[in-house]
Amino acid sequence: MMTREAAADPGDSGVPPVGEDAAPDADREAVERELGAQYQVVRRLGSGAAGIVYLARDRVLHRLVAIKVLRGELAGDPAERERFRDEARLSVRLSHPGLVPIYSVGESAALVYTVMQYVEGGSLADHVRRTRRMTVHDTVRVLRELAEVLDYVHRQGVVHRDIKPENVLLAGTGPMARPVLGDFGVAAQPFRDRGVGRPPPAAGTAHYMSPEQLWGEVDVDRRSDIFSLGVLGYRLMAGVIPHDGPNAAAIAASRATGRHVPLRAAAPHVPPRLAAVIERCLEKEPDDRWRNARELHGALLRAQHAGAPRWRLWPLRWR
Repeated sequence: MMTREAAADPGDSGVPPVGEDAAPDADREAVERELGAQYQVVRRLGSGAAGIVYLARDRVLHRLVAIKVLRGELAGDPAERERFRDEARLSVRLSHPGLVPIYSVGESAALVYTVMQYVEGGSLADHVRRTRRMTVHDTVRVLRELAEVLDYVHRQGVVHRDIKPENVLLAGTGPMARPVLGDFGVAAQPFRDRGVGRPPPAAGTAHYMSPEQLWGEVDVDRRSDIFSLGVLGYRLMAGVIPHDGPNAAAIAASRATGRHVPLRAAAPHVPPRLAAVIERCLEKEPDDRWRNARELHGALLRAQHAGAPRWRLWPLRWR
């Protein structure tokens, strides 16, 4: 969980104190050996199939950063190194307030790494594990801001392909924390990716994949991300996933029917108009979903305003 915690005095580093984690870790030792002159590793923030993210203090600029490294057992694989480089190149090319900024990228014989901004509010997954559900108001705000980010990403010719709570970070704390989209490790560029270096067609997280992505179709487009954003919205308001199962095959079978428990049945407190917006995201056929993230953003905005109280405006009288 990426939160600031009380700990030992950081000295004159100029950054807030953060909880230390000295657990033995071969990848951490590689980071400390290769980058220790500039960065003091604090603790592990999270990990995935290919990468590990550490919190570190920049000794020169006196700020906290996140360092993502390719796992040591994969660092010797040229194909894995190139995929890691591709993610870094893509992340550097994309610039938007709703994306995690990249500071630097580097590699050595033992290490491939990316240094990026540390987002202090933790992930959306951390939040929903604590609360199970989010309020309708907060969910709509998060979905609208993510739709705005996706609109930008899609217009750059990129499909994220792994929208899920773990990949949404929260900048700040409290109810107004701003969602920031991260981890482009399995992103695709349909108009550029051809042949060698193309991400595996079924890469992603099964519970949040669109049917076409889960079935391994090659040419998934922006509507696949819209499906995943619908799953995220359903999860935030209902506390459960619309299509569930013990493995990818079971989830794929559920997706094939195109049926799930309607959002209003799983969460009766959700306004009908908002539920309809989410249900359209979850349509089995891409053509039946919102055409793009901008259209979805507008639908969310209209649904939010439809549920807002109407105030009577009294004319002002000047004396």
